[in-house]
Amino acid sequence: MGLTYFKGFYDTSTAEQCFRMCVINDPKHHYAYKNLAFVKNLSNKYDEAIGVCSMAKEFNPNTHDTYSLWAFALLKRGRFVEAIRKIRKGAEKNPENVDNWIVWAHLLR
Repeated sequence: MGLTYFKGFYDTSTAEQCFRMCVINDPKHHYAYKNLAFVKNLSNKYDEAIGVCSMAKEFNPNTHDTYSLWAFALLKRGRFVEAIRKIRKGAEKNPENVDNWIVWAHLLR
């Protein structure tokens, strides 16, 4: 549902509500965390995105893939050392995720 509101109508508020409900109903749904963090970043809610990524790691320590979103939010907050640590971890865990490399490039600018 959240993706429909986001992609179809670009309604980040309703998309955020849908992803939040998904997380409440299934705390181990790692895609819901990833999409919720994405919408938070898009809405310039970087501190909230950082919190969502932290919850993703707590509930899904081995399967969450939110490092690029986490690092991006940290970057936007000026927390560069933490951002580098997160993106490095993301690139190690999932080197095929292009988002990790895009955020890494932003950090190097």
